[in-house]
Amino acid sequence: MKKENILDILSFIIVIAGVILFVIFKDNMKISLTVIGCVGLLFGIISIIKNETYGNYLTSISLMLTITMALYMTRLLNRDDAVTFMIIGSFVCFLLLSALVTFITRVHNLKKYSKSVIGEVVDLKKNPNTKKEFYNVIYKYTIEDNVYSVVSPFVFEKKIPEMGSTIDLHINPIDFEDVWFDWDKEKLIKNYAFELVFAAIGIVILVLLFI
Repeated sequence: MKKENILDILSFIIVIAGVILFVIFKDNMKISLTVIGCVGLLFGIISIIKNETYGNYLTSISLMLTITMALYMTRLLNRDDAVTFMIIGSFVCFLLLSALVTFITRVHNLKKYSKSVIGEVVDLKKNPNTKKEFYNVIYKYTIEDNVYSVVSPFVFEKKIPEMGSTIDLHINPIDFEDVWFDWDKEKLIKNYAFELVFAAIGIVILVLLFI
């Protein structure tokens, strides 16, 4: 059975179990919210594994909901503080999780696409769905005297690569037509810096407010 099918089955089981528990404890708001948090957390983790775009959001909010409810039920937080704690905590958690997922994904891709070749710009493909100058770049690369081409997954509007310019392409050594485009190093560093700096600010706010 494929990994995607297993994850889909797990997601279905988690949702069904969550609905059953929610119905059982529907008269207890604290437990109901905790159930929602736990179900959302498990579903969010599976979504991250499946590379779903909403995975980070769902996991962050659900994790903080679960933690917040645990602190609230043990009377370490009152109702007003619990809301503030969850909002700021979700923001911090999302930033840290995004940085972590990006790092792990990049490390995984660098191992999977371990063969590096030079790709040359041979054509520009204009996006037909807009009047703006949006282009996908077509690269040509050669492996073992065989010529391959690949279309960039990124759309360029500014700093469009010139014809004949080159970049490093990462190739799956098992399938030479399977190509991964590494993220721009400068943008990657800026994203890491943004996420970690604002996460640190959020952590400081939480410490000042609740400790």
